[in-house]
Amino acid sequence: MYLQTIGHASILIRDVNYCPILLTDPWLVGSAYWRSWWIQNYPNKNLRDELQKVPTIYITHEHPDHFHMPSIRTLGNTPQYLFPDLPETGFISYLRSHDFKAGVIKPREWKFIHPSVAILSLPVLIDDSVLLIETPTSFIANFNDAKASVRLMKTVSKTAKQSRKKFILLSSYSSASIVNSFRRSGKTVSIVSKKGFVKHINRSCNIMKPDIFIPFASQVIFKRDDSKWANEYKVTFEDIKNGWDSKTTLLHPYTTLDLNSFCSEFVSVDDYEGPGERASSLGKAQEQIDRNQSLSKVDEDKLEEKMKNFSFVFRLMFPSGIGFRLENQSYTISWKGKCSLKKGLSANIKFVIDIPPGALKDAINNGHFGDLQITMFTIVHMSDRNADPRLIFIFFVLLTLDEYGHFRGFRQFFRWVKSIFVQFVSLRLFPIKSSGLN
Repeated sequence: MYLQTIGHASILIRDVNYCPILLTDPWLVGSAYWRSWWIQNYPNKNLRDELQKVPTIYITHEHPDHFHMPSIRTLGNTPQYLFPDLPETGFISYLRSHDFKAGVIKPREWKFIHPSVAILSLPVLIDDSVLLIETPTSFIANFNDAKASVRLMKTVSKTAKQSRKKFILLSSYSSASIVNSFRRSGKTVSIVSKKGFVKHINRSCNIMKPDIFIPFASQVIFKRDDSKWANEYKVTFEDIKNGWDSKTTLLHPYTTLDLNSFCSEFVSVDDYEGPGERASSLGKAQEQIDRNQSLSKVDEDKLEEKMKNFSFVFRLMFPSGIGFRLENQSYTISWKGKCSLKKGLSANIKFVIDIPPGALKDAINNGHFGDLQITMFTIVHMSDRNADPRLIFIFFVLLTLDEYGHFRGFRQFFRWVKSIFVQFVSLRLFPIKSSGLN
């Protein structure tokens, strides 16, 4: 059997006849995040045609670089699409309404998708999941960009050891958020450095002690003119290699691994099929579209309403208010009295969020405000030297949780709290066991 990493966060498992069995998080064509994100190495047409035969596809979470609808439409409605049991699963209803076969996989229970392959889903914070894959010779942990607790990592490690098989770990290794998007006096203020990301990967490997680590889910290039700056802050394989401090064997991105001999080969950077010049022209066109738009009165009301949902928290975090600067518009969210949106920027606000108006308009109308922090074209200008970028990061996290629906009612909130309980308590009370596959 074989493991192959392709696209961005796709694991492909093949059987002994080299036929596809399982695919994860297919992003195989096009871009994500308002044409800001593109893949370093796209699968060629022959491989894309072959992937249309895969019977089972697992989606770890609904971010568009993992739940990528253009790629799903390319793969068609023949495969069974499986999702983790997250508190809110509107994306499953969306697929079903478009005639795709979509279902939820029970957490912490092994599911055989093939006589030689079993999978187990572990939902984690924030609305993400870890996928465990067991074959006759290997125990594979796909952590993608899930924020896993130390307890979960130790539980997975213990289960891998009990299987007595080769333990393979895959995880993201570079920034996929606003951590490098802060500016003070024109200079970048980073929450996490490249060394910080490499240190985290080393720490994860030293906790879980896998036999093999494959860098994963970070193979992107930023192509819009207003997001190209972020390419300089990407963690590369060379950064990982130079900072490697683990006994785990480090493999390259875009690796094909024989799950019998555990020999591997990888695609050289010189052989990457990148997005090409068309991506740059499309990125520029999208940027122009986004900057030529403006917020209507209806859009302004929706933005104000969104801020009201957490006004009691934001008032404590940002008492002087929050600023938004668009191409030809600017706004201040004030907490004086009641939450209100006013045109123009107040002189005493500590930070201003700089966003192309079209992207903001789309985000507030389609419930994806939290995605704006991932685009790399959203910049936060801190006018006060005491402004804490970590609080601004939390600001985006809270709005993302709200968009997932966790605060819409008691039932939704209880389901979310229950999912947290399962992660932090149930793993100790009812530890995961190997599937017993031989």
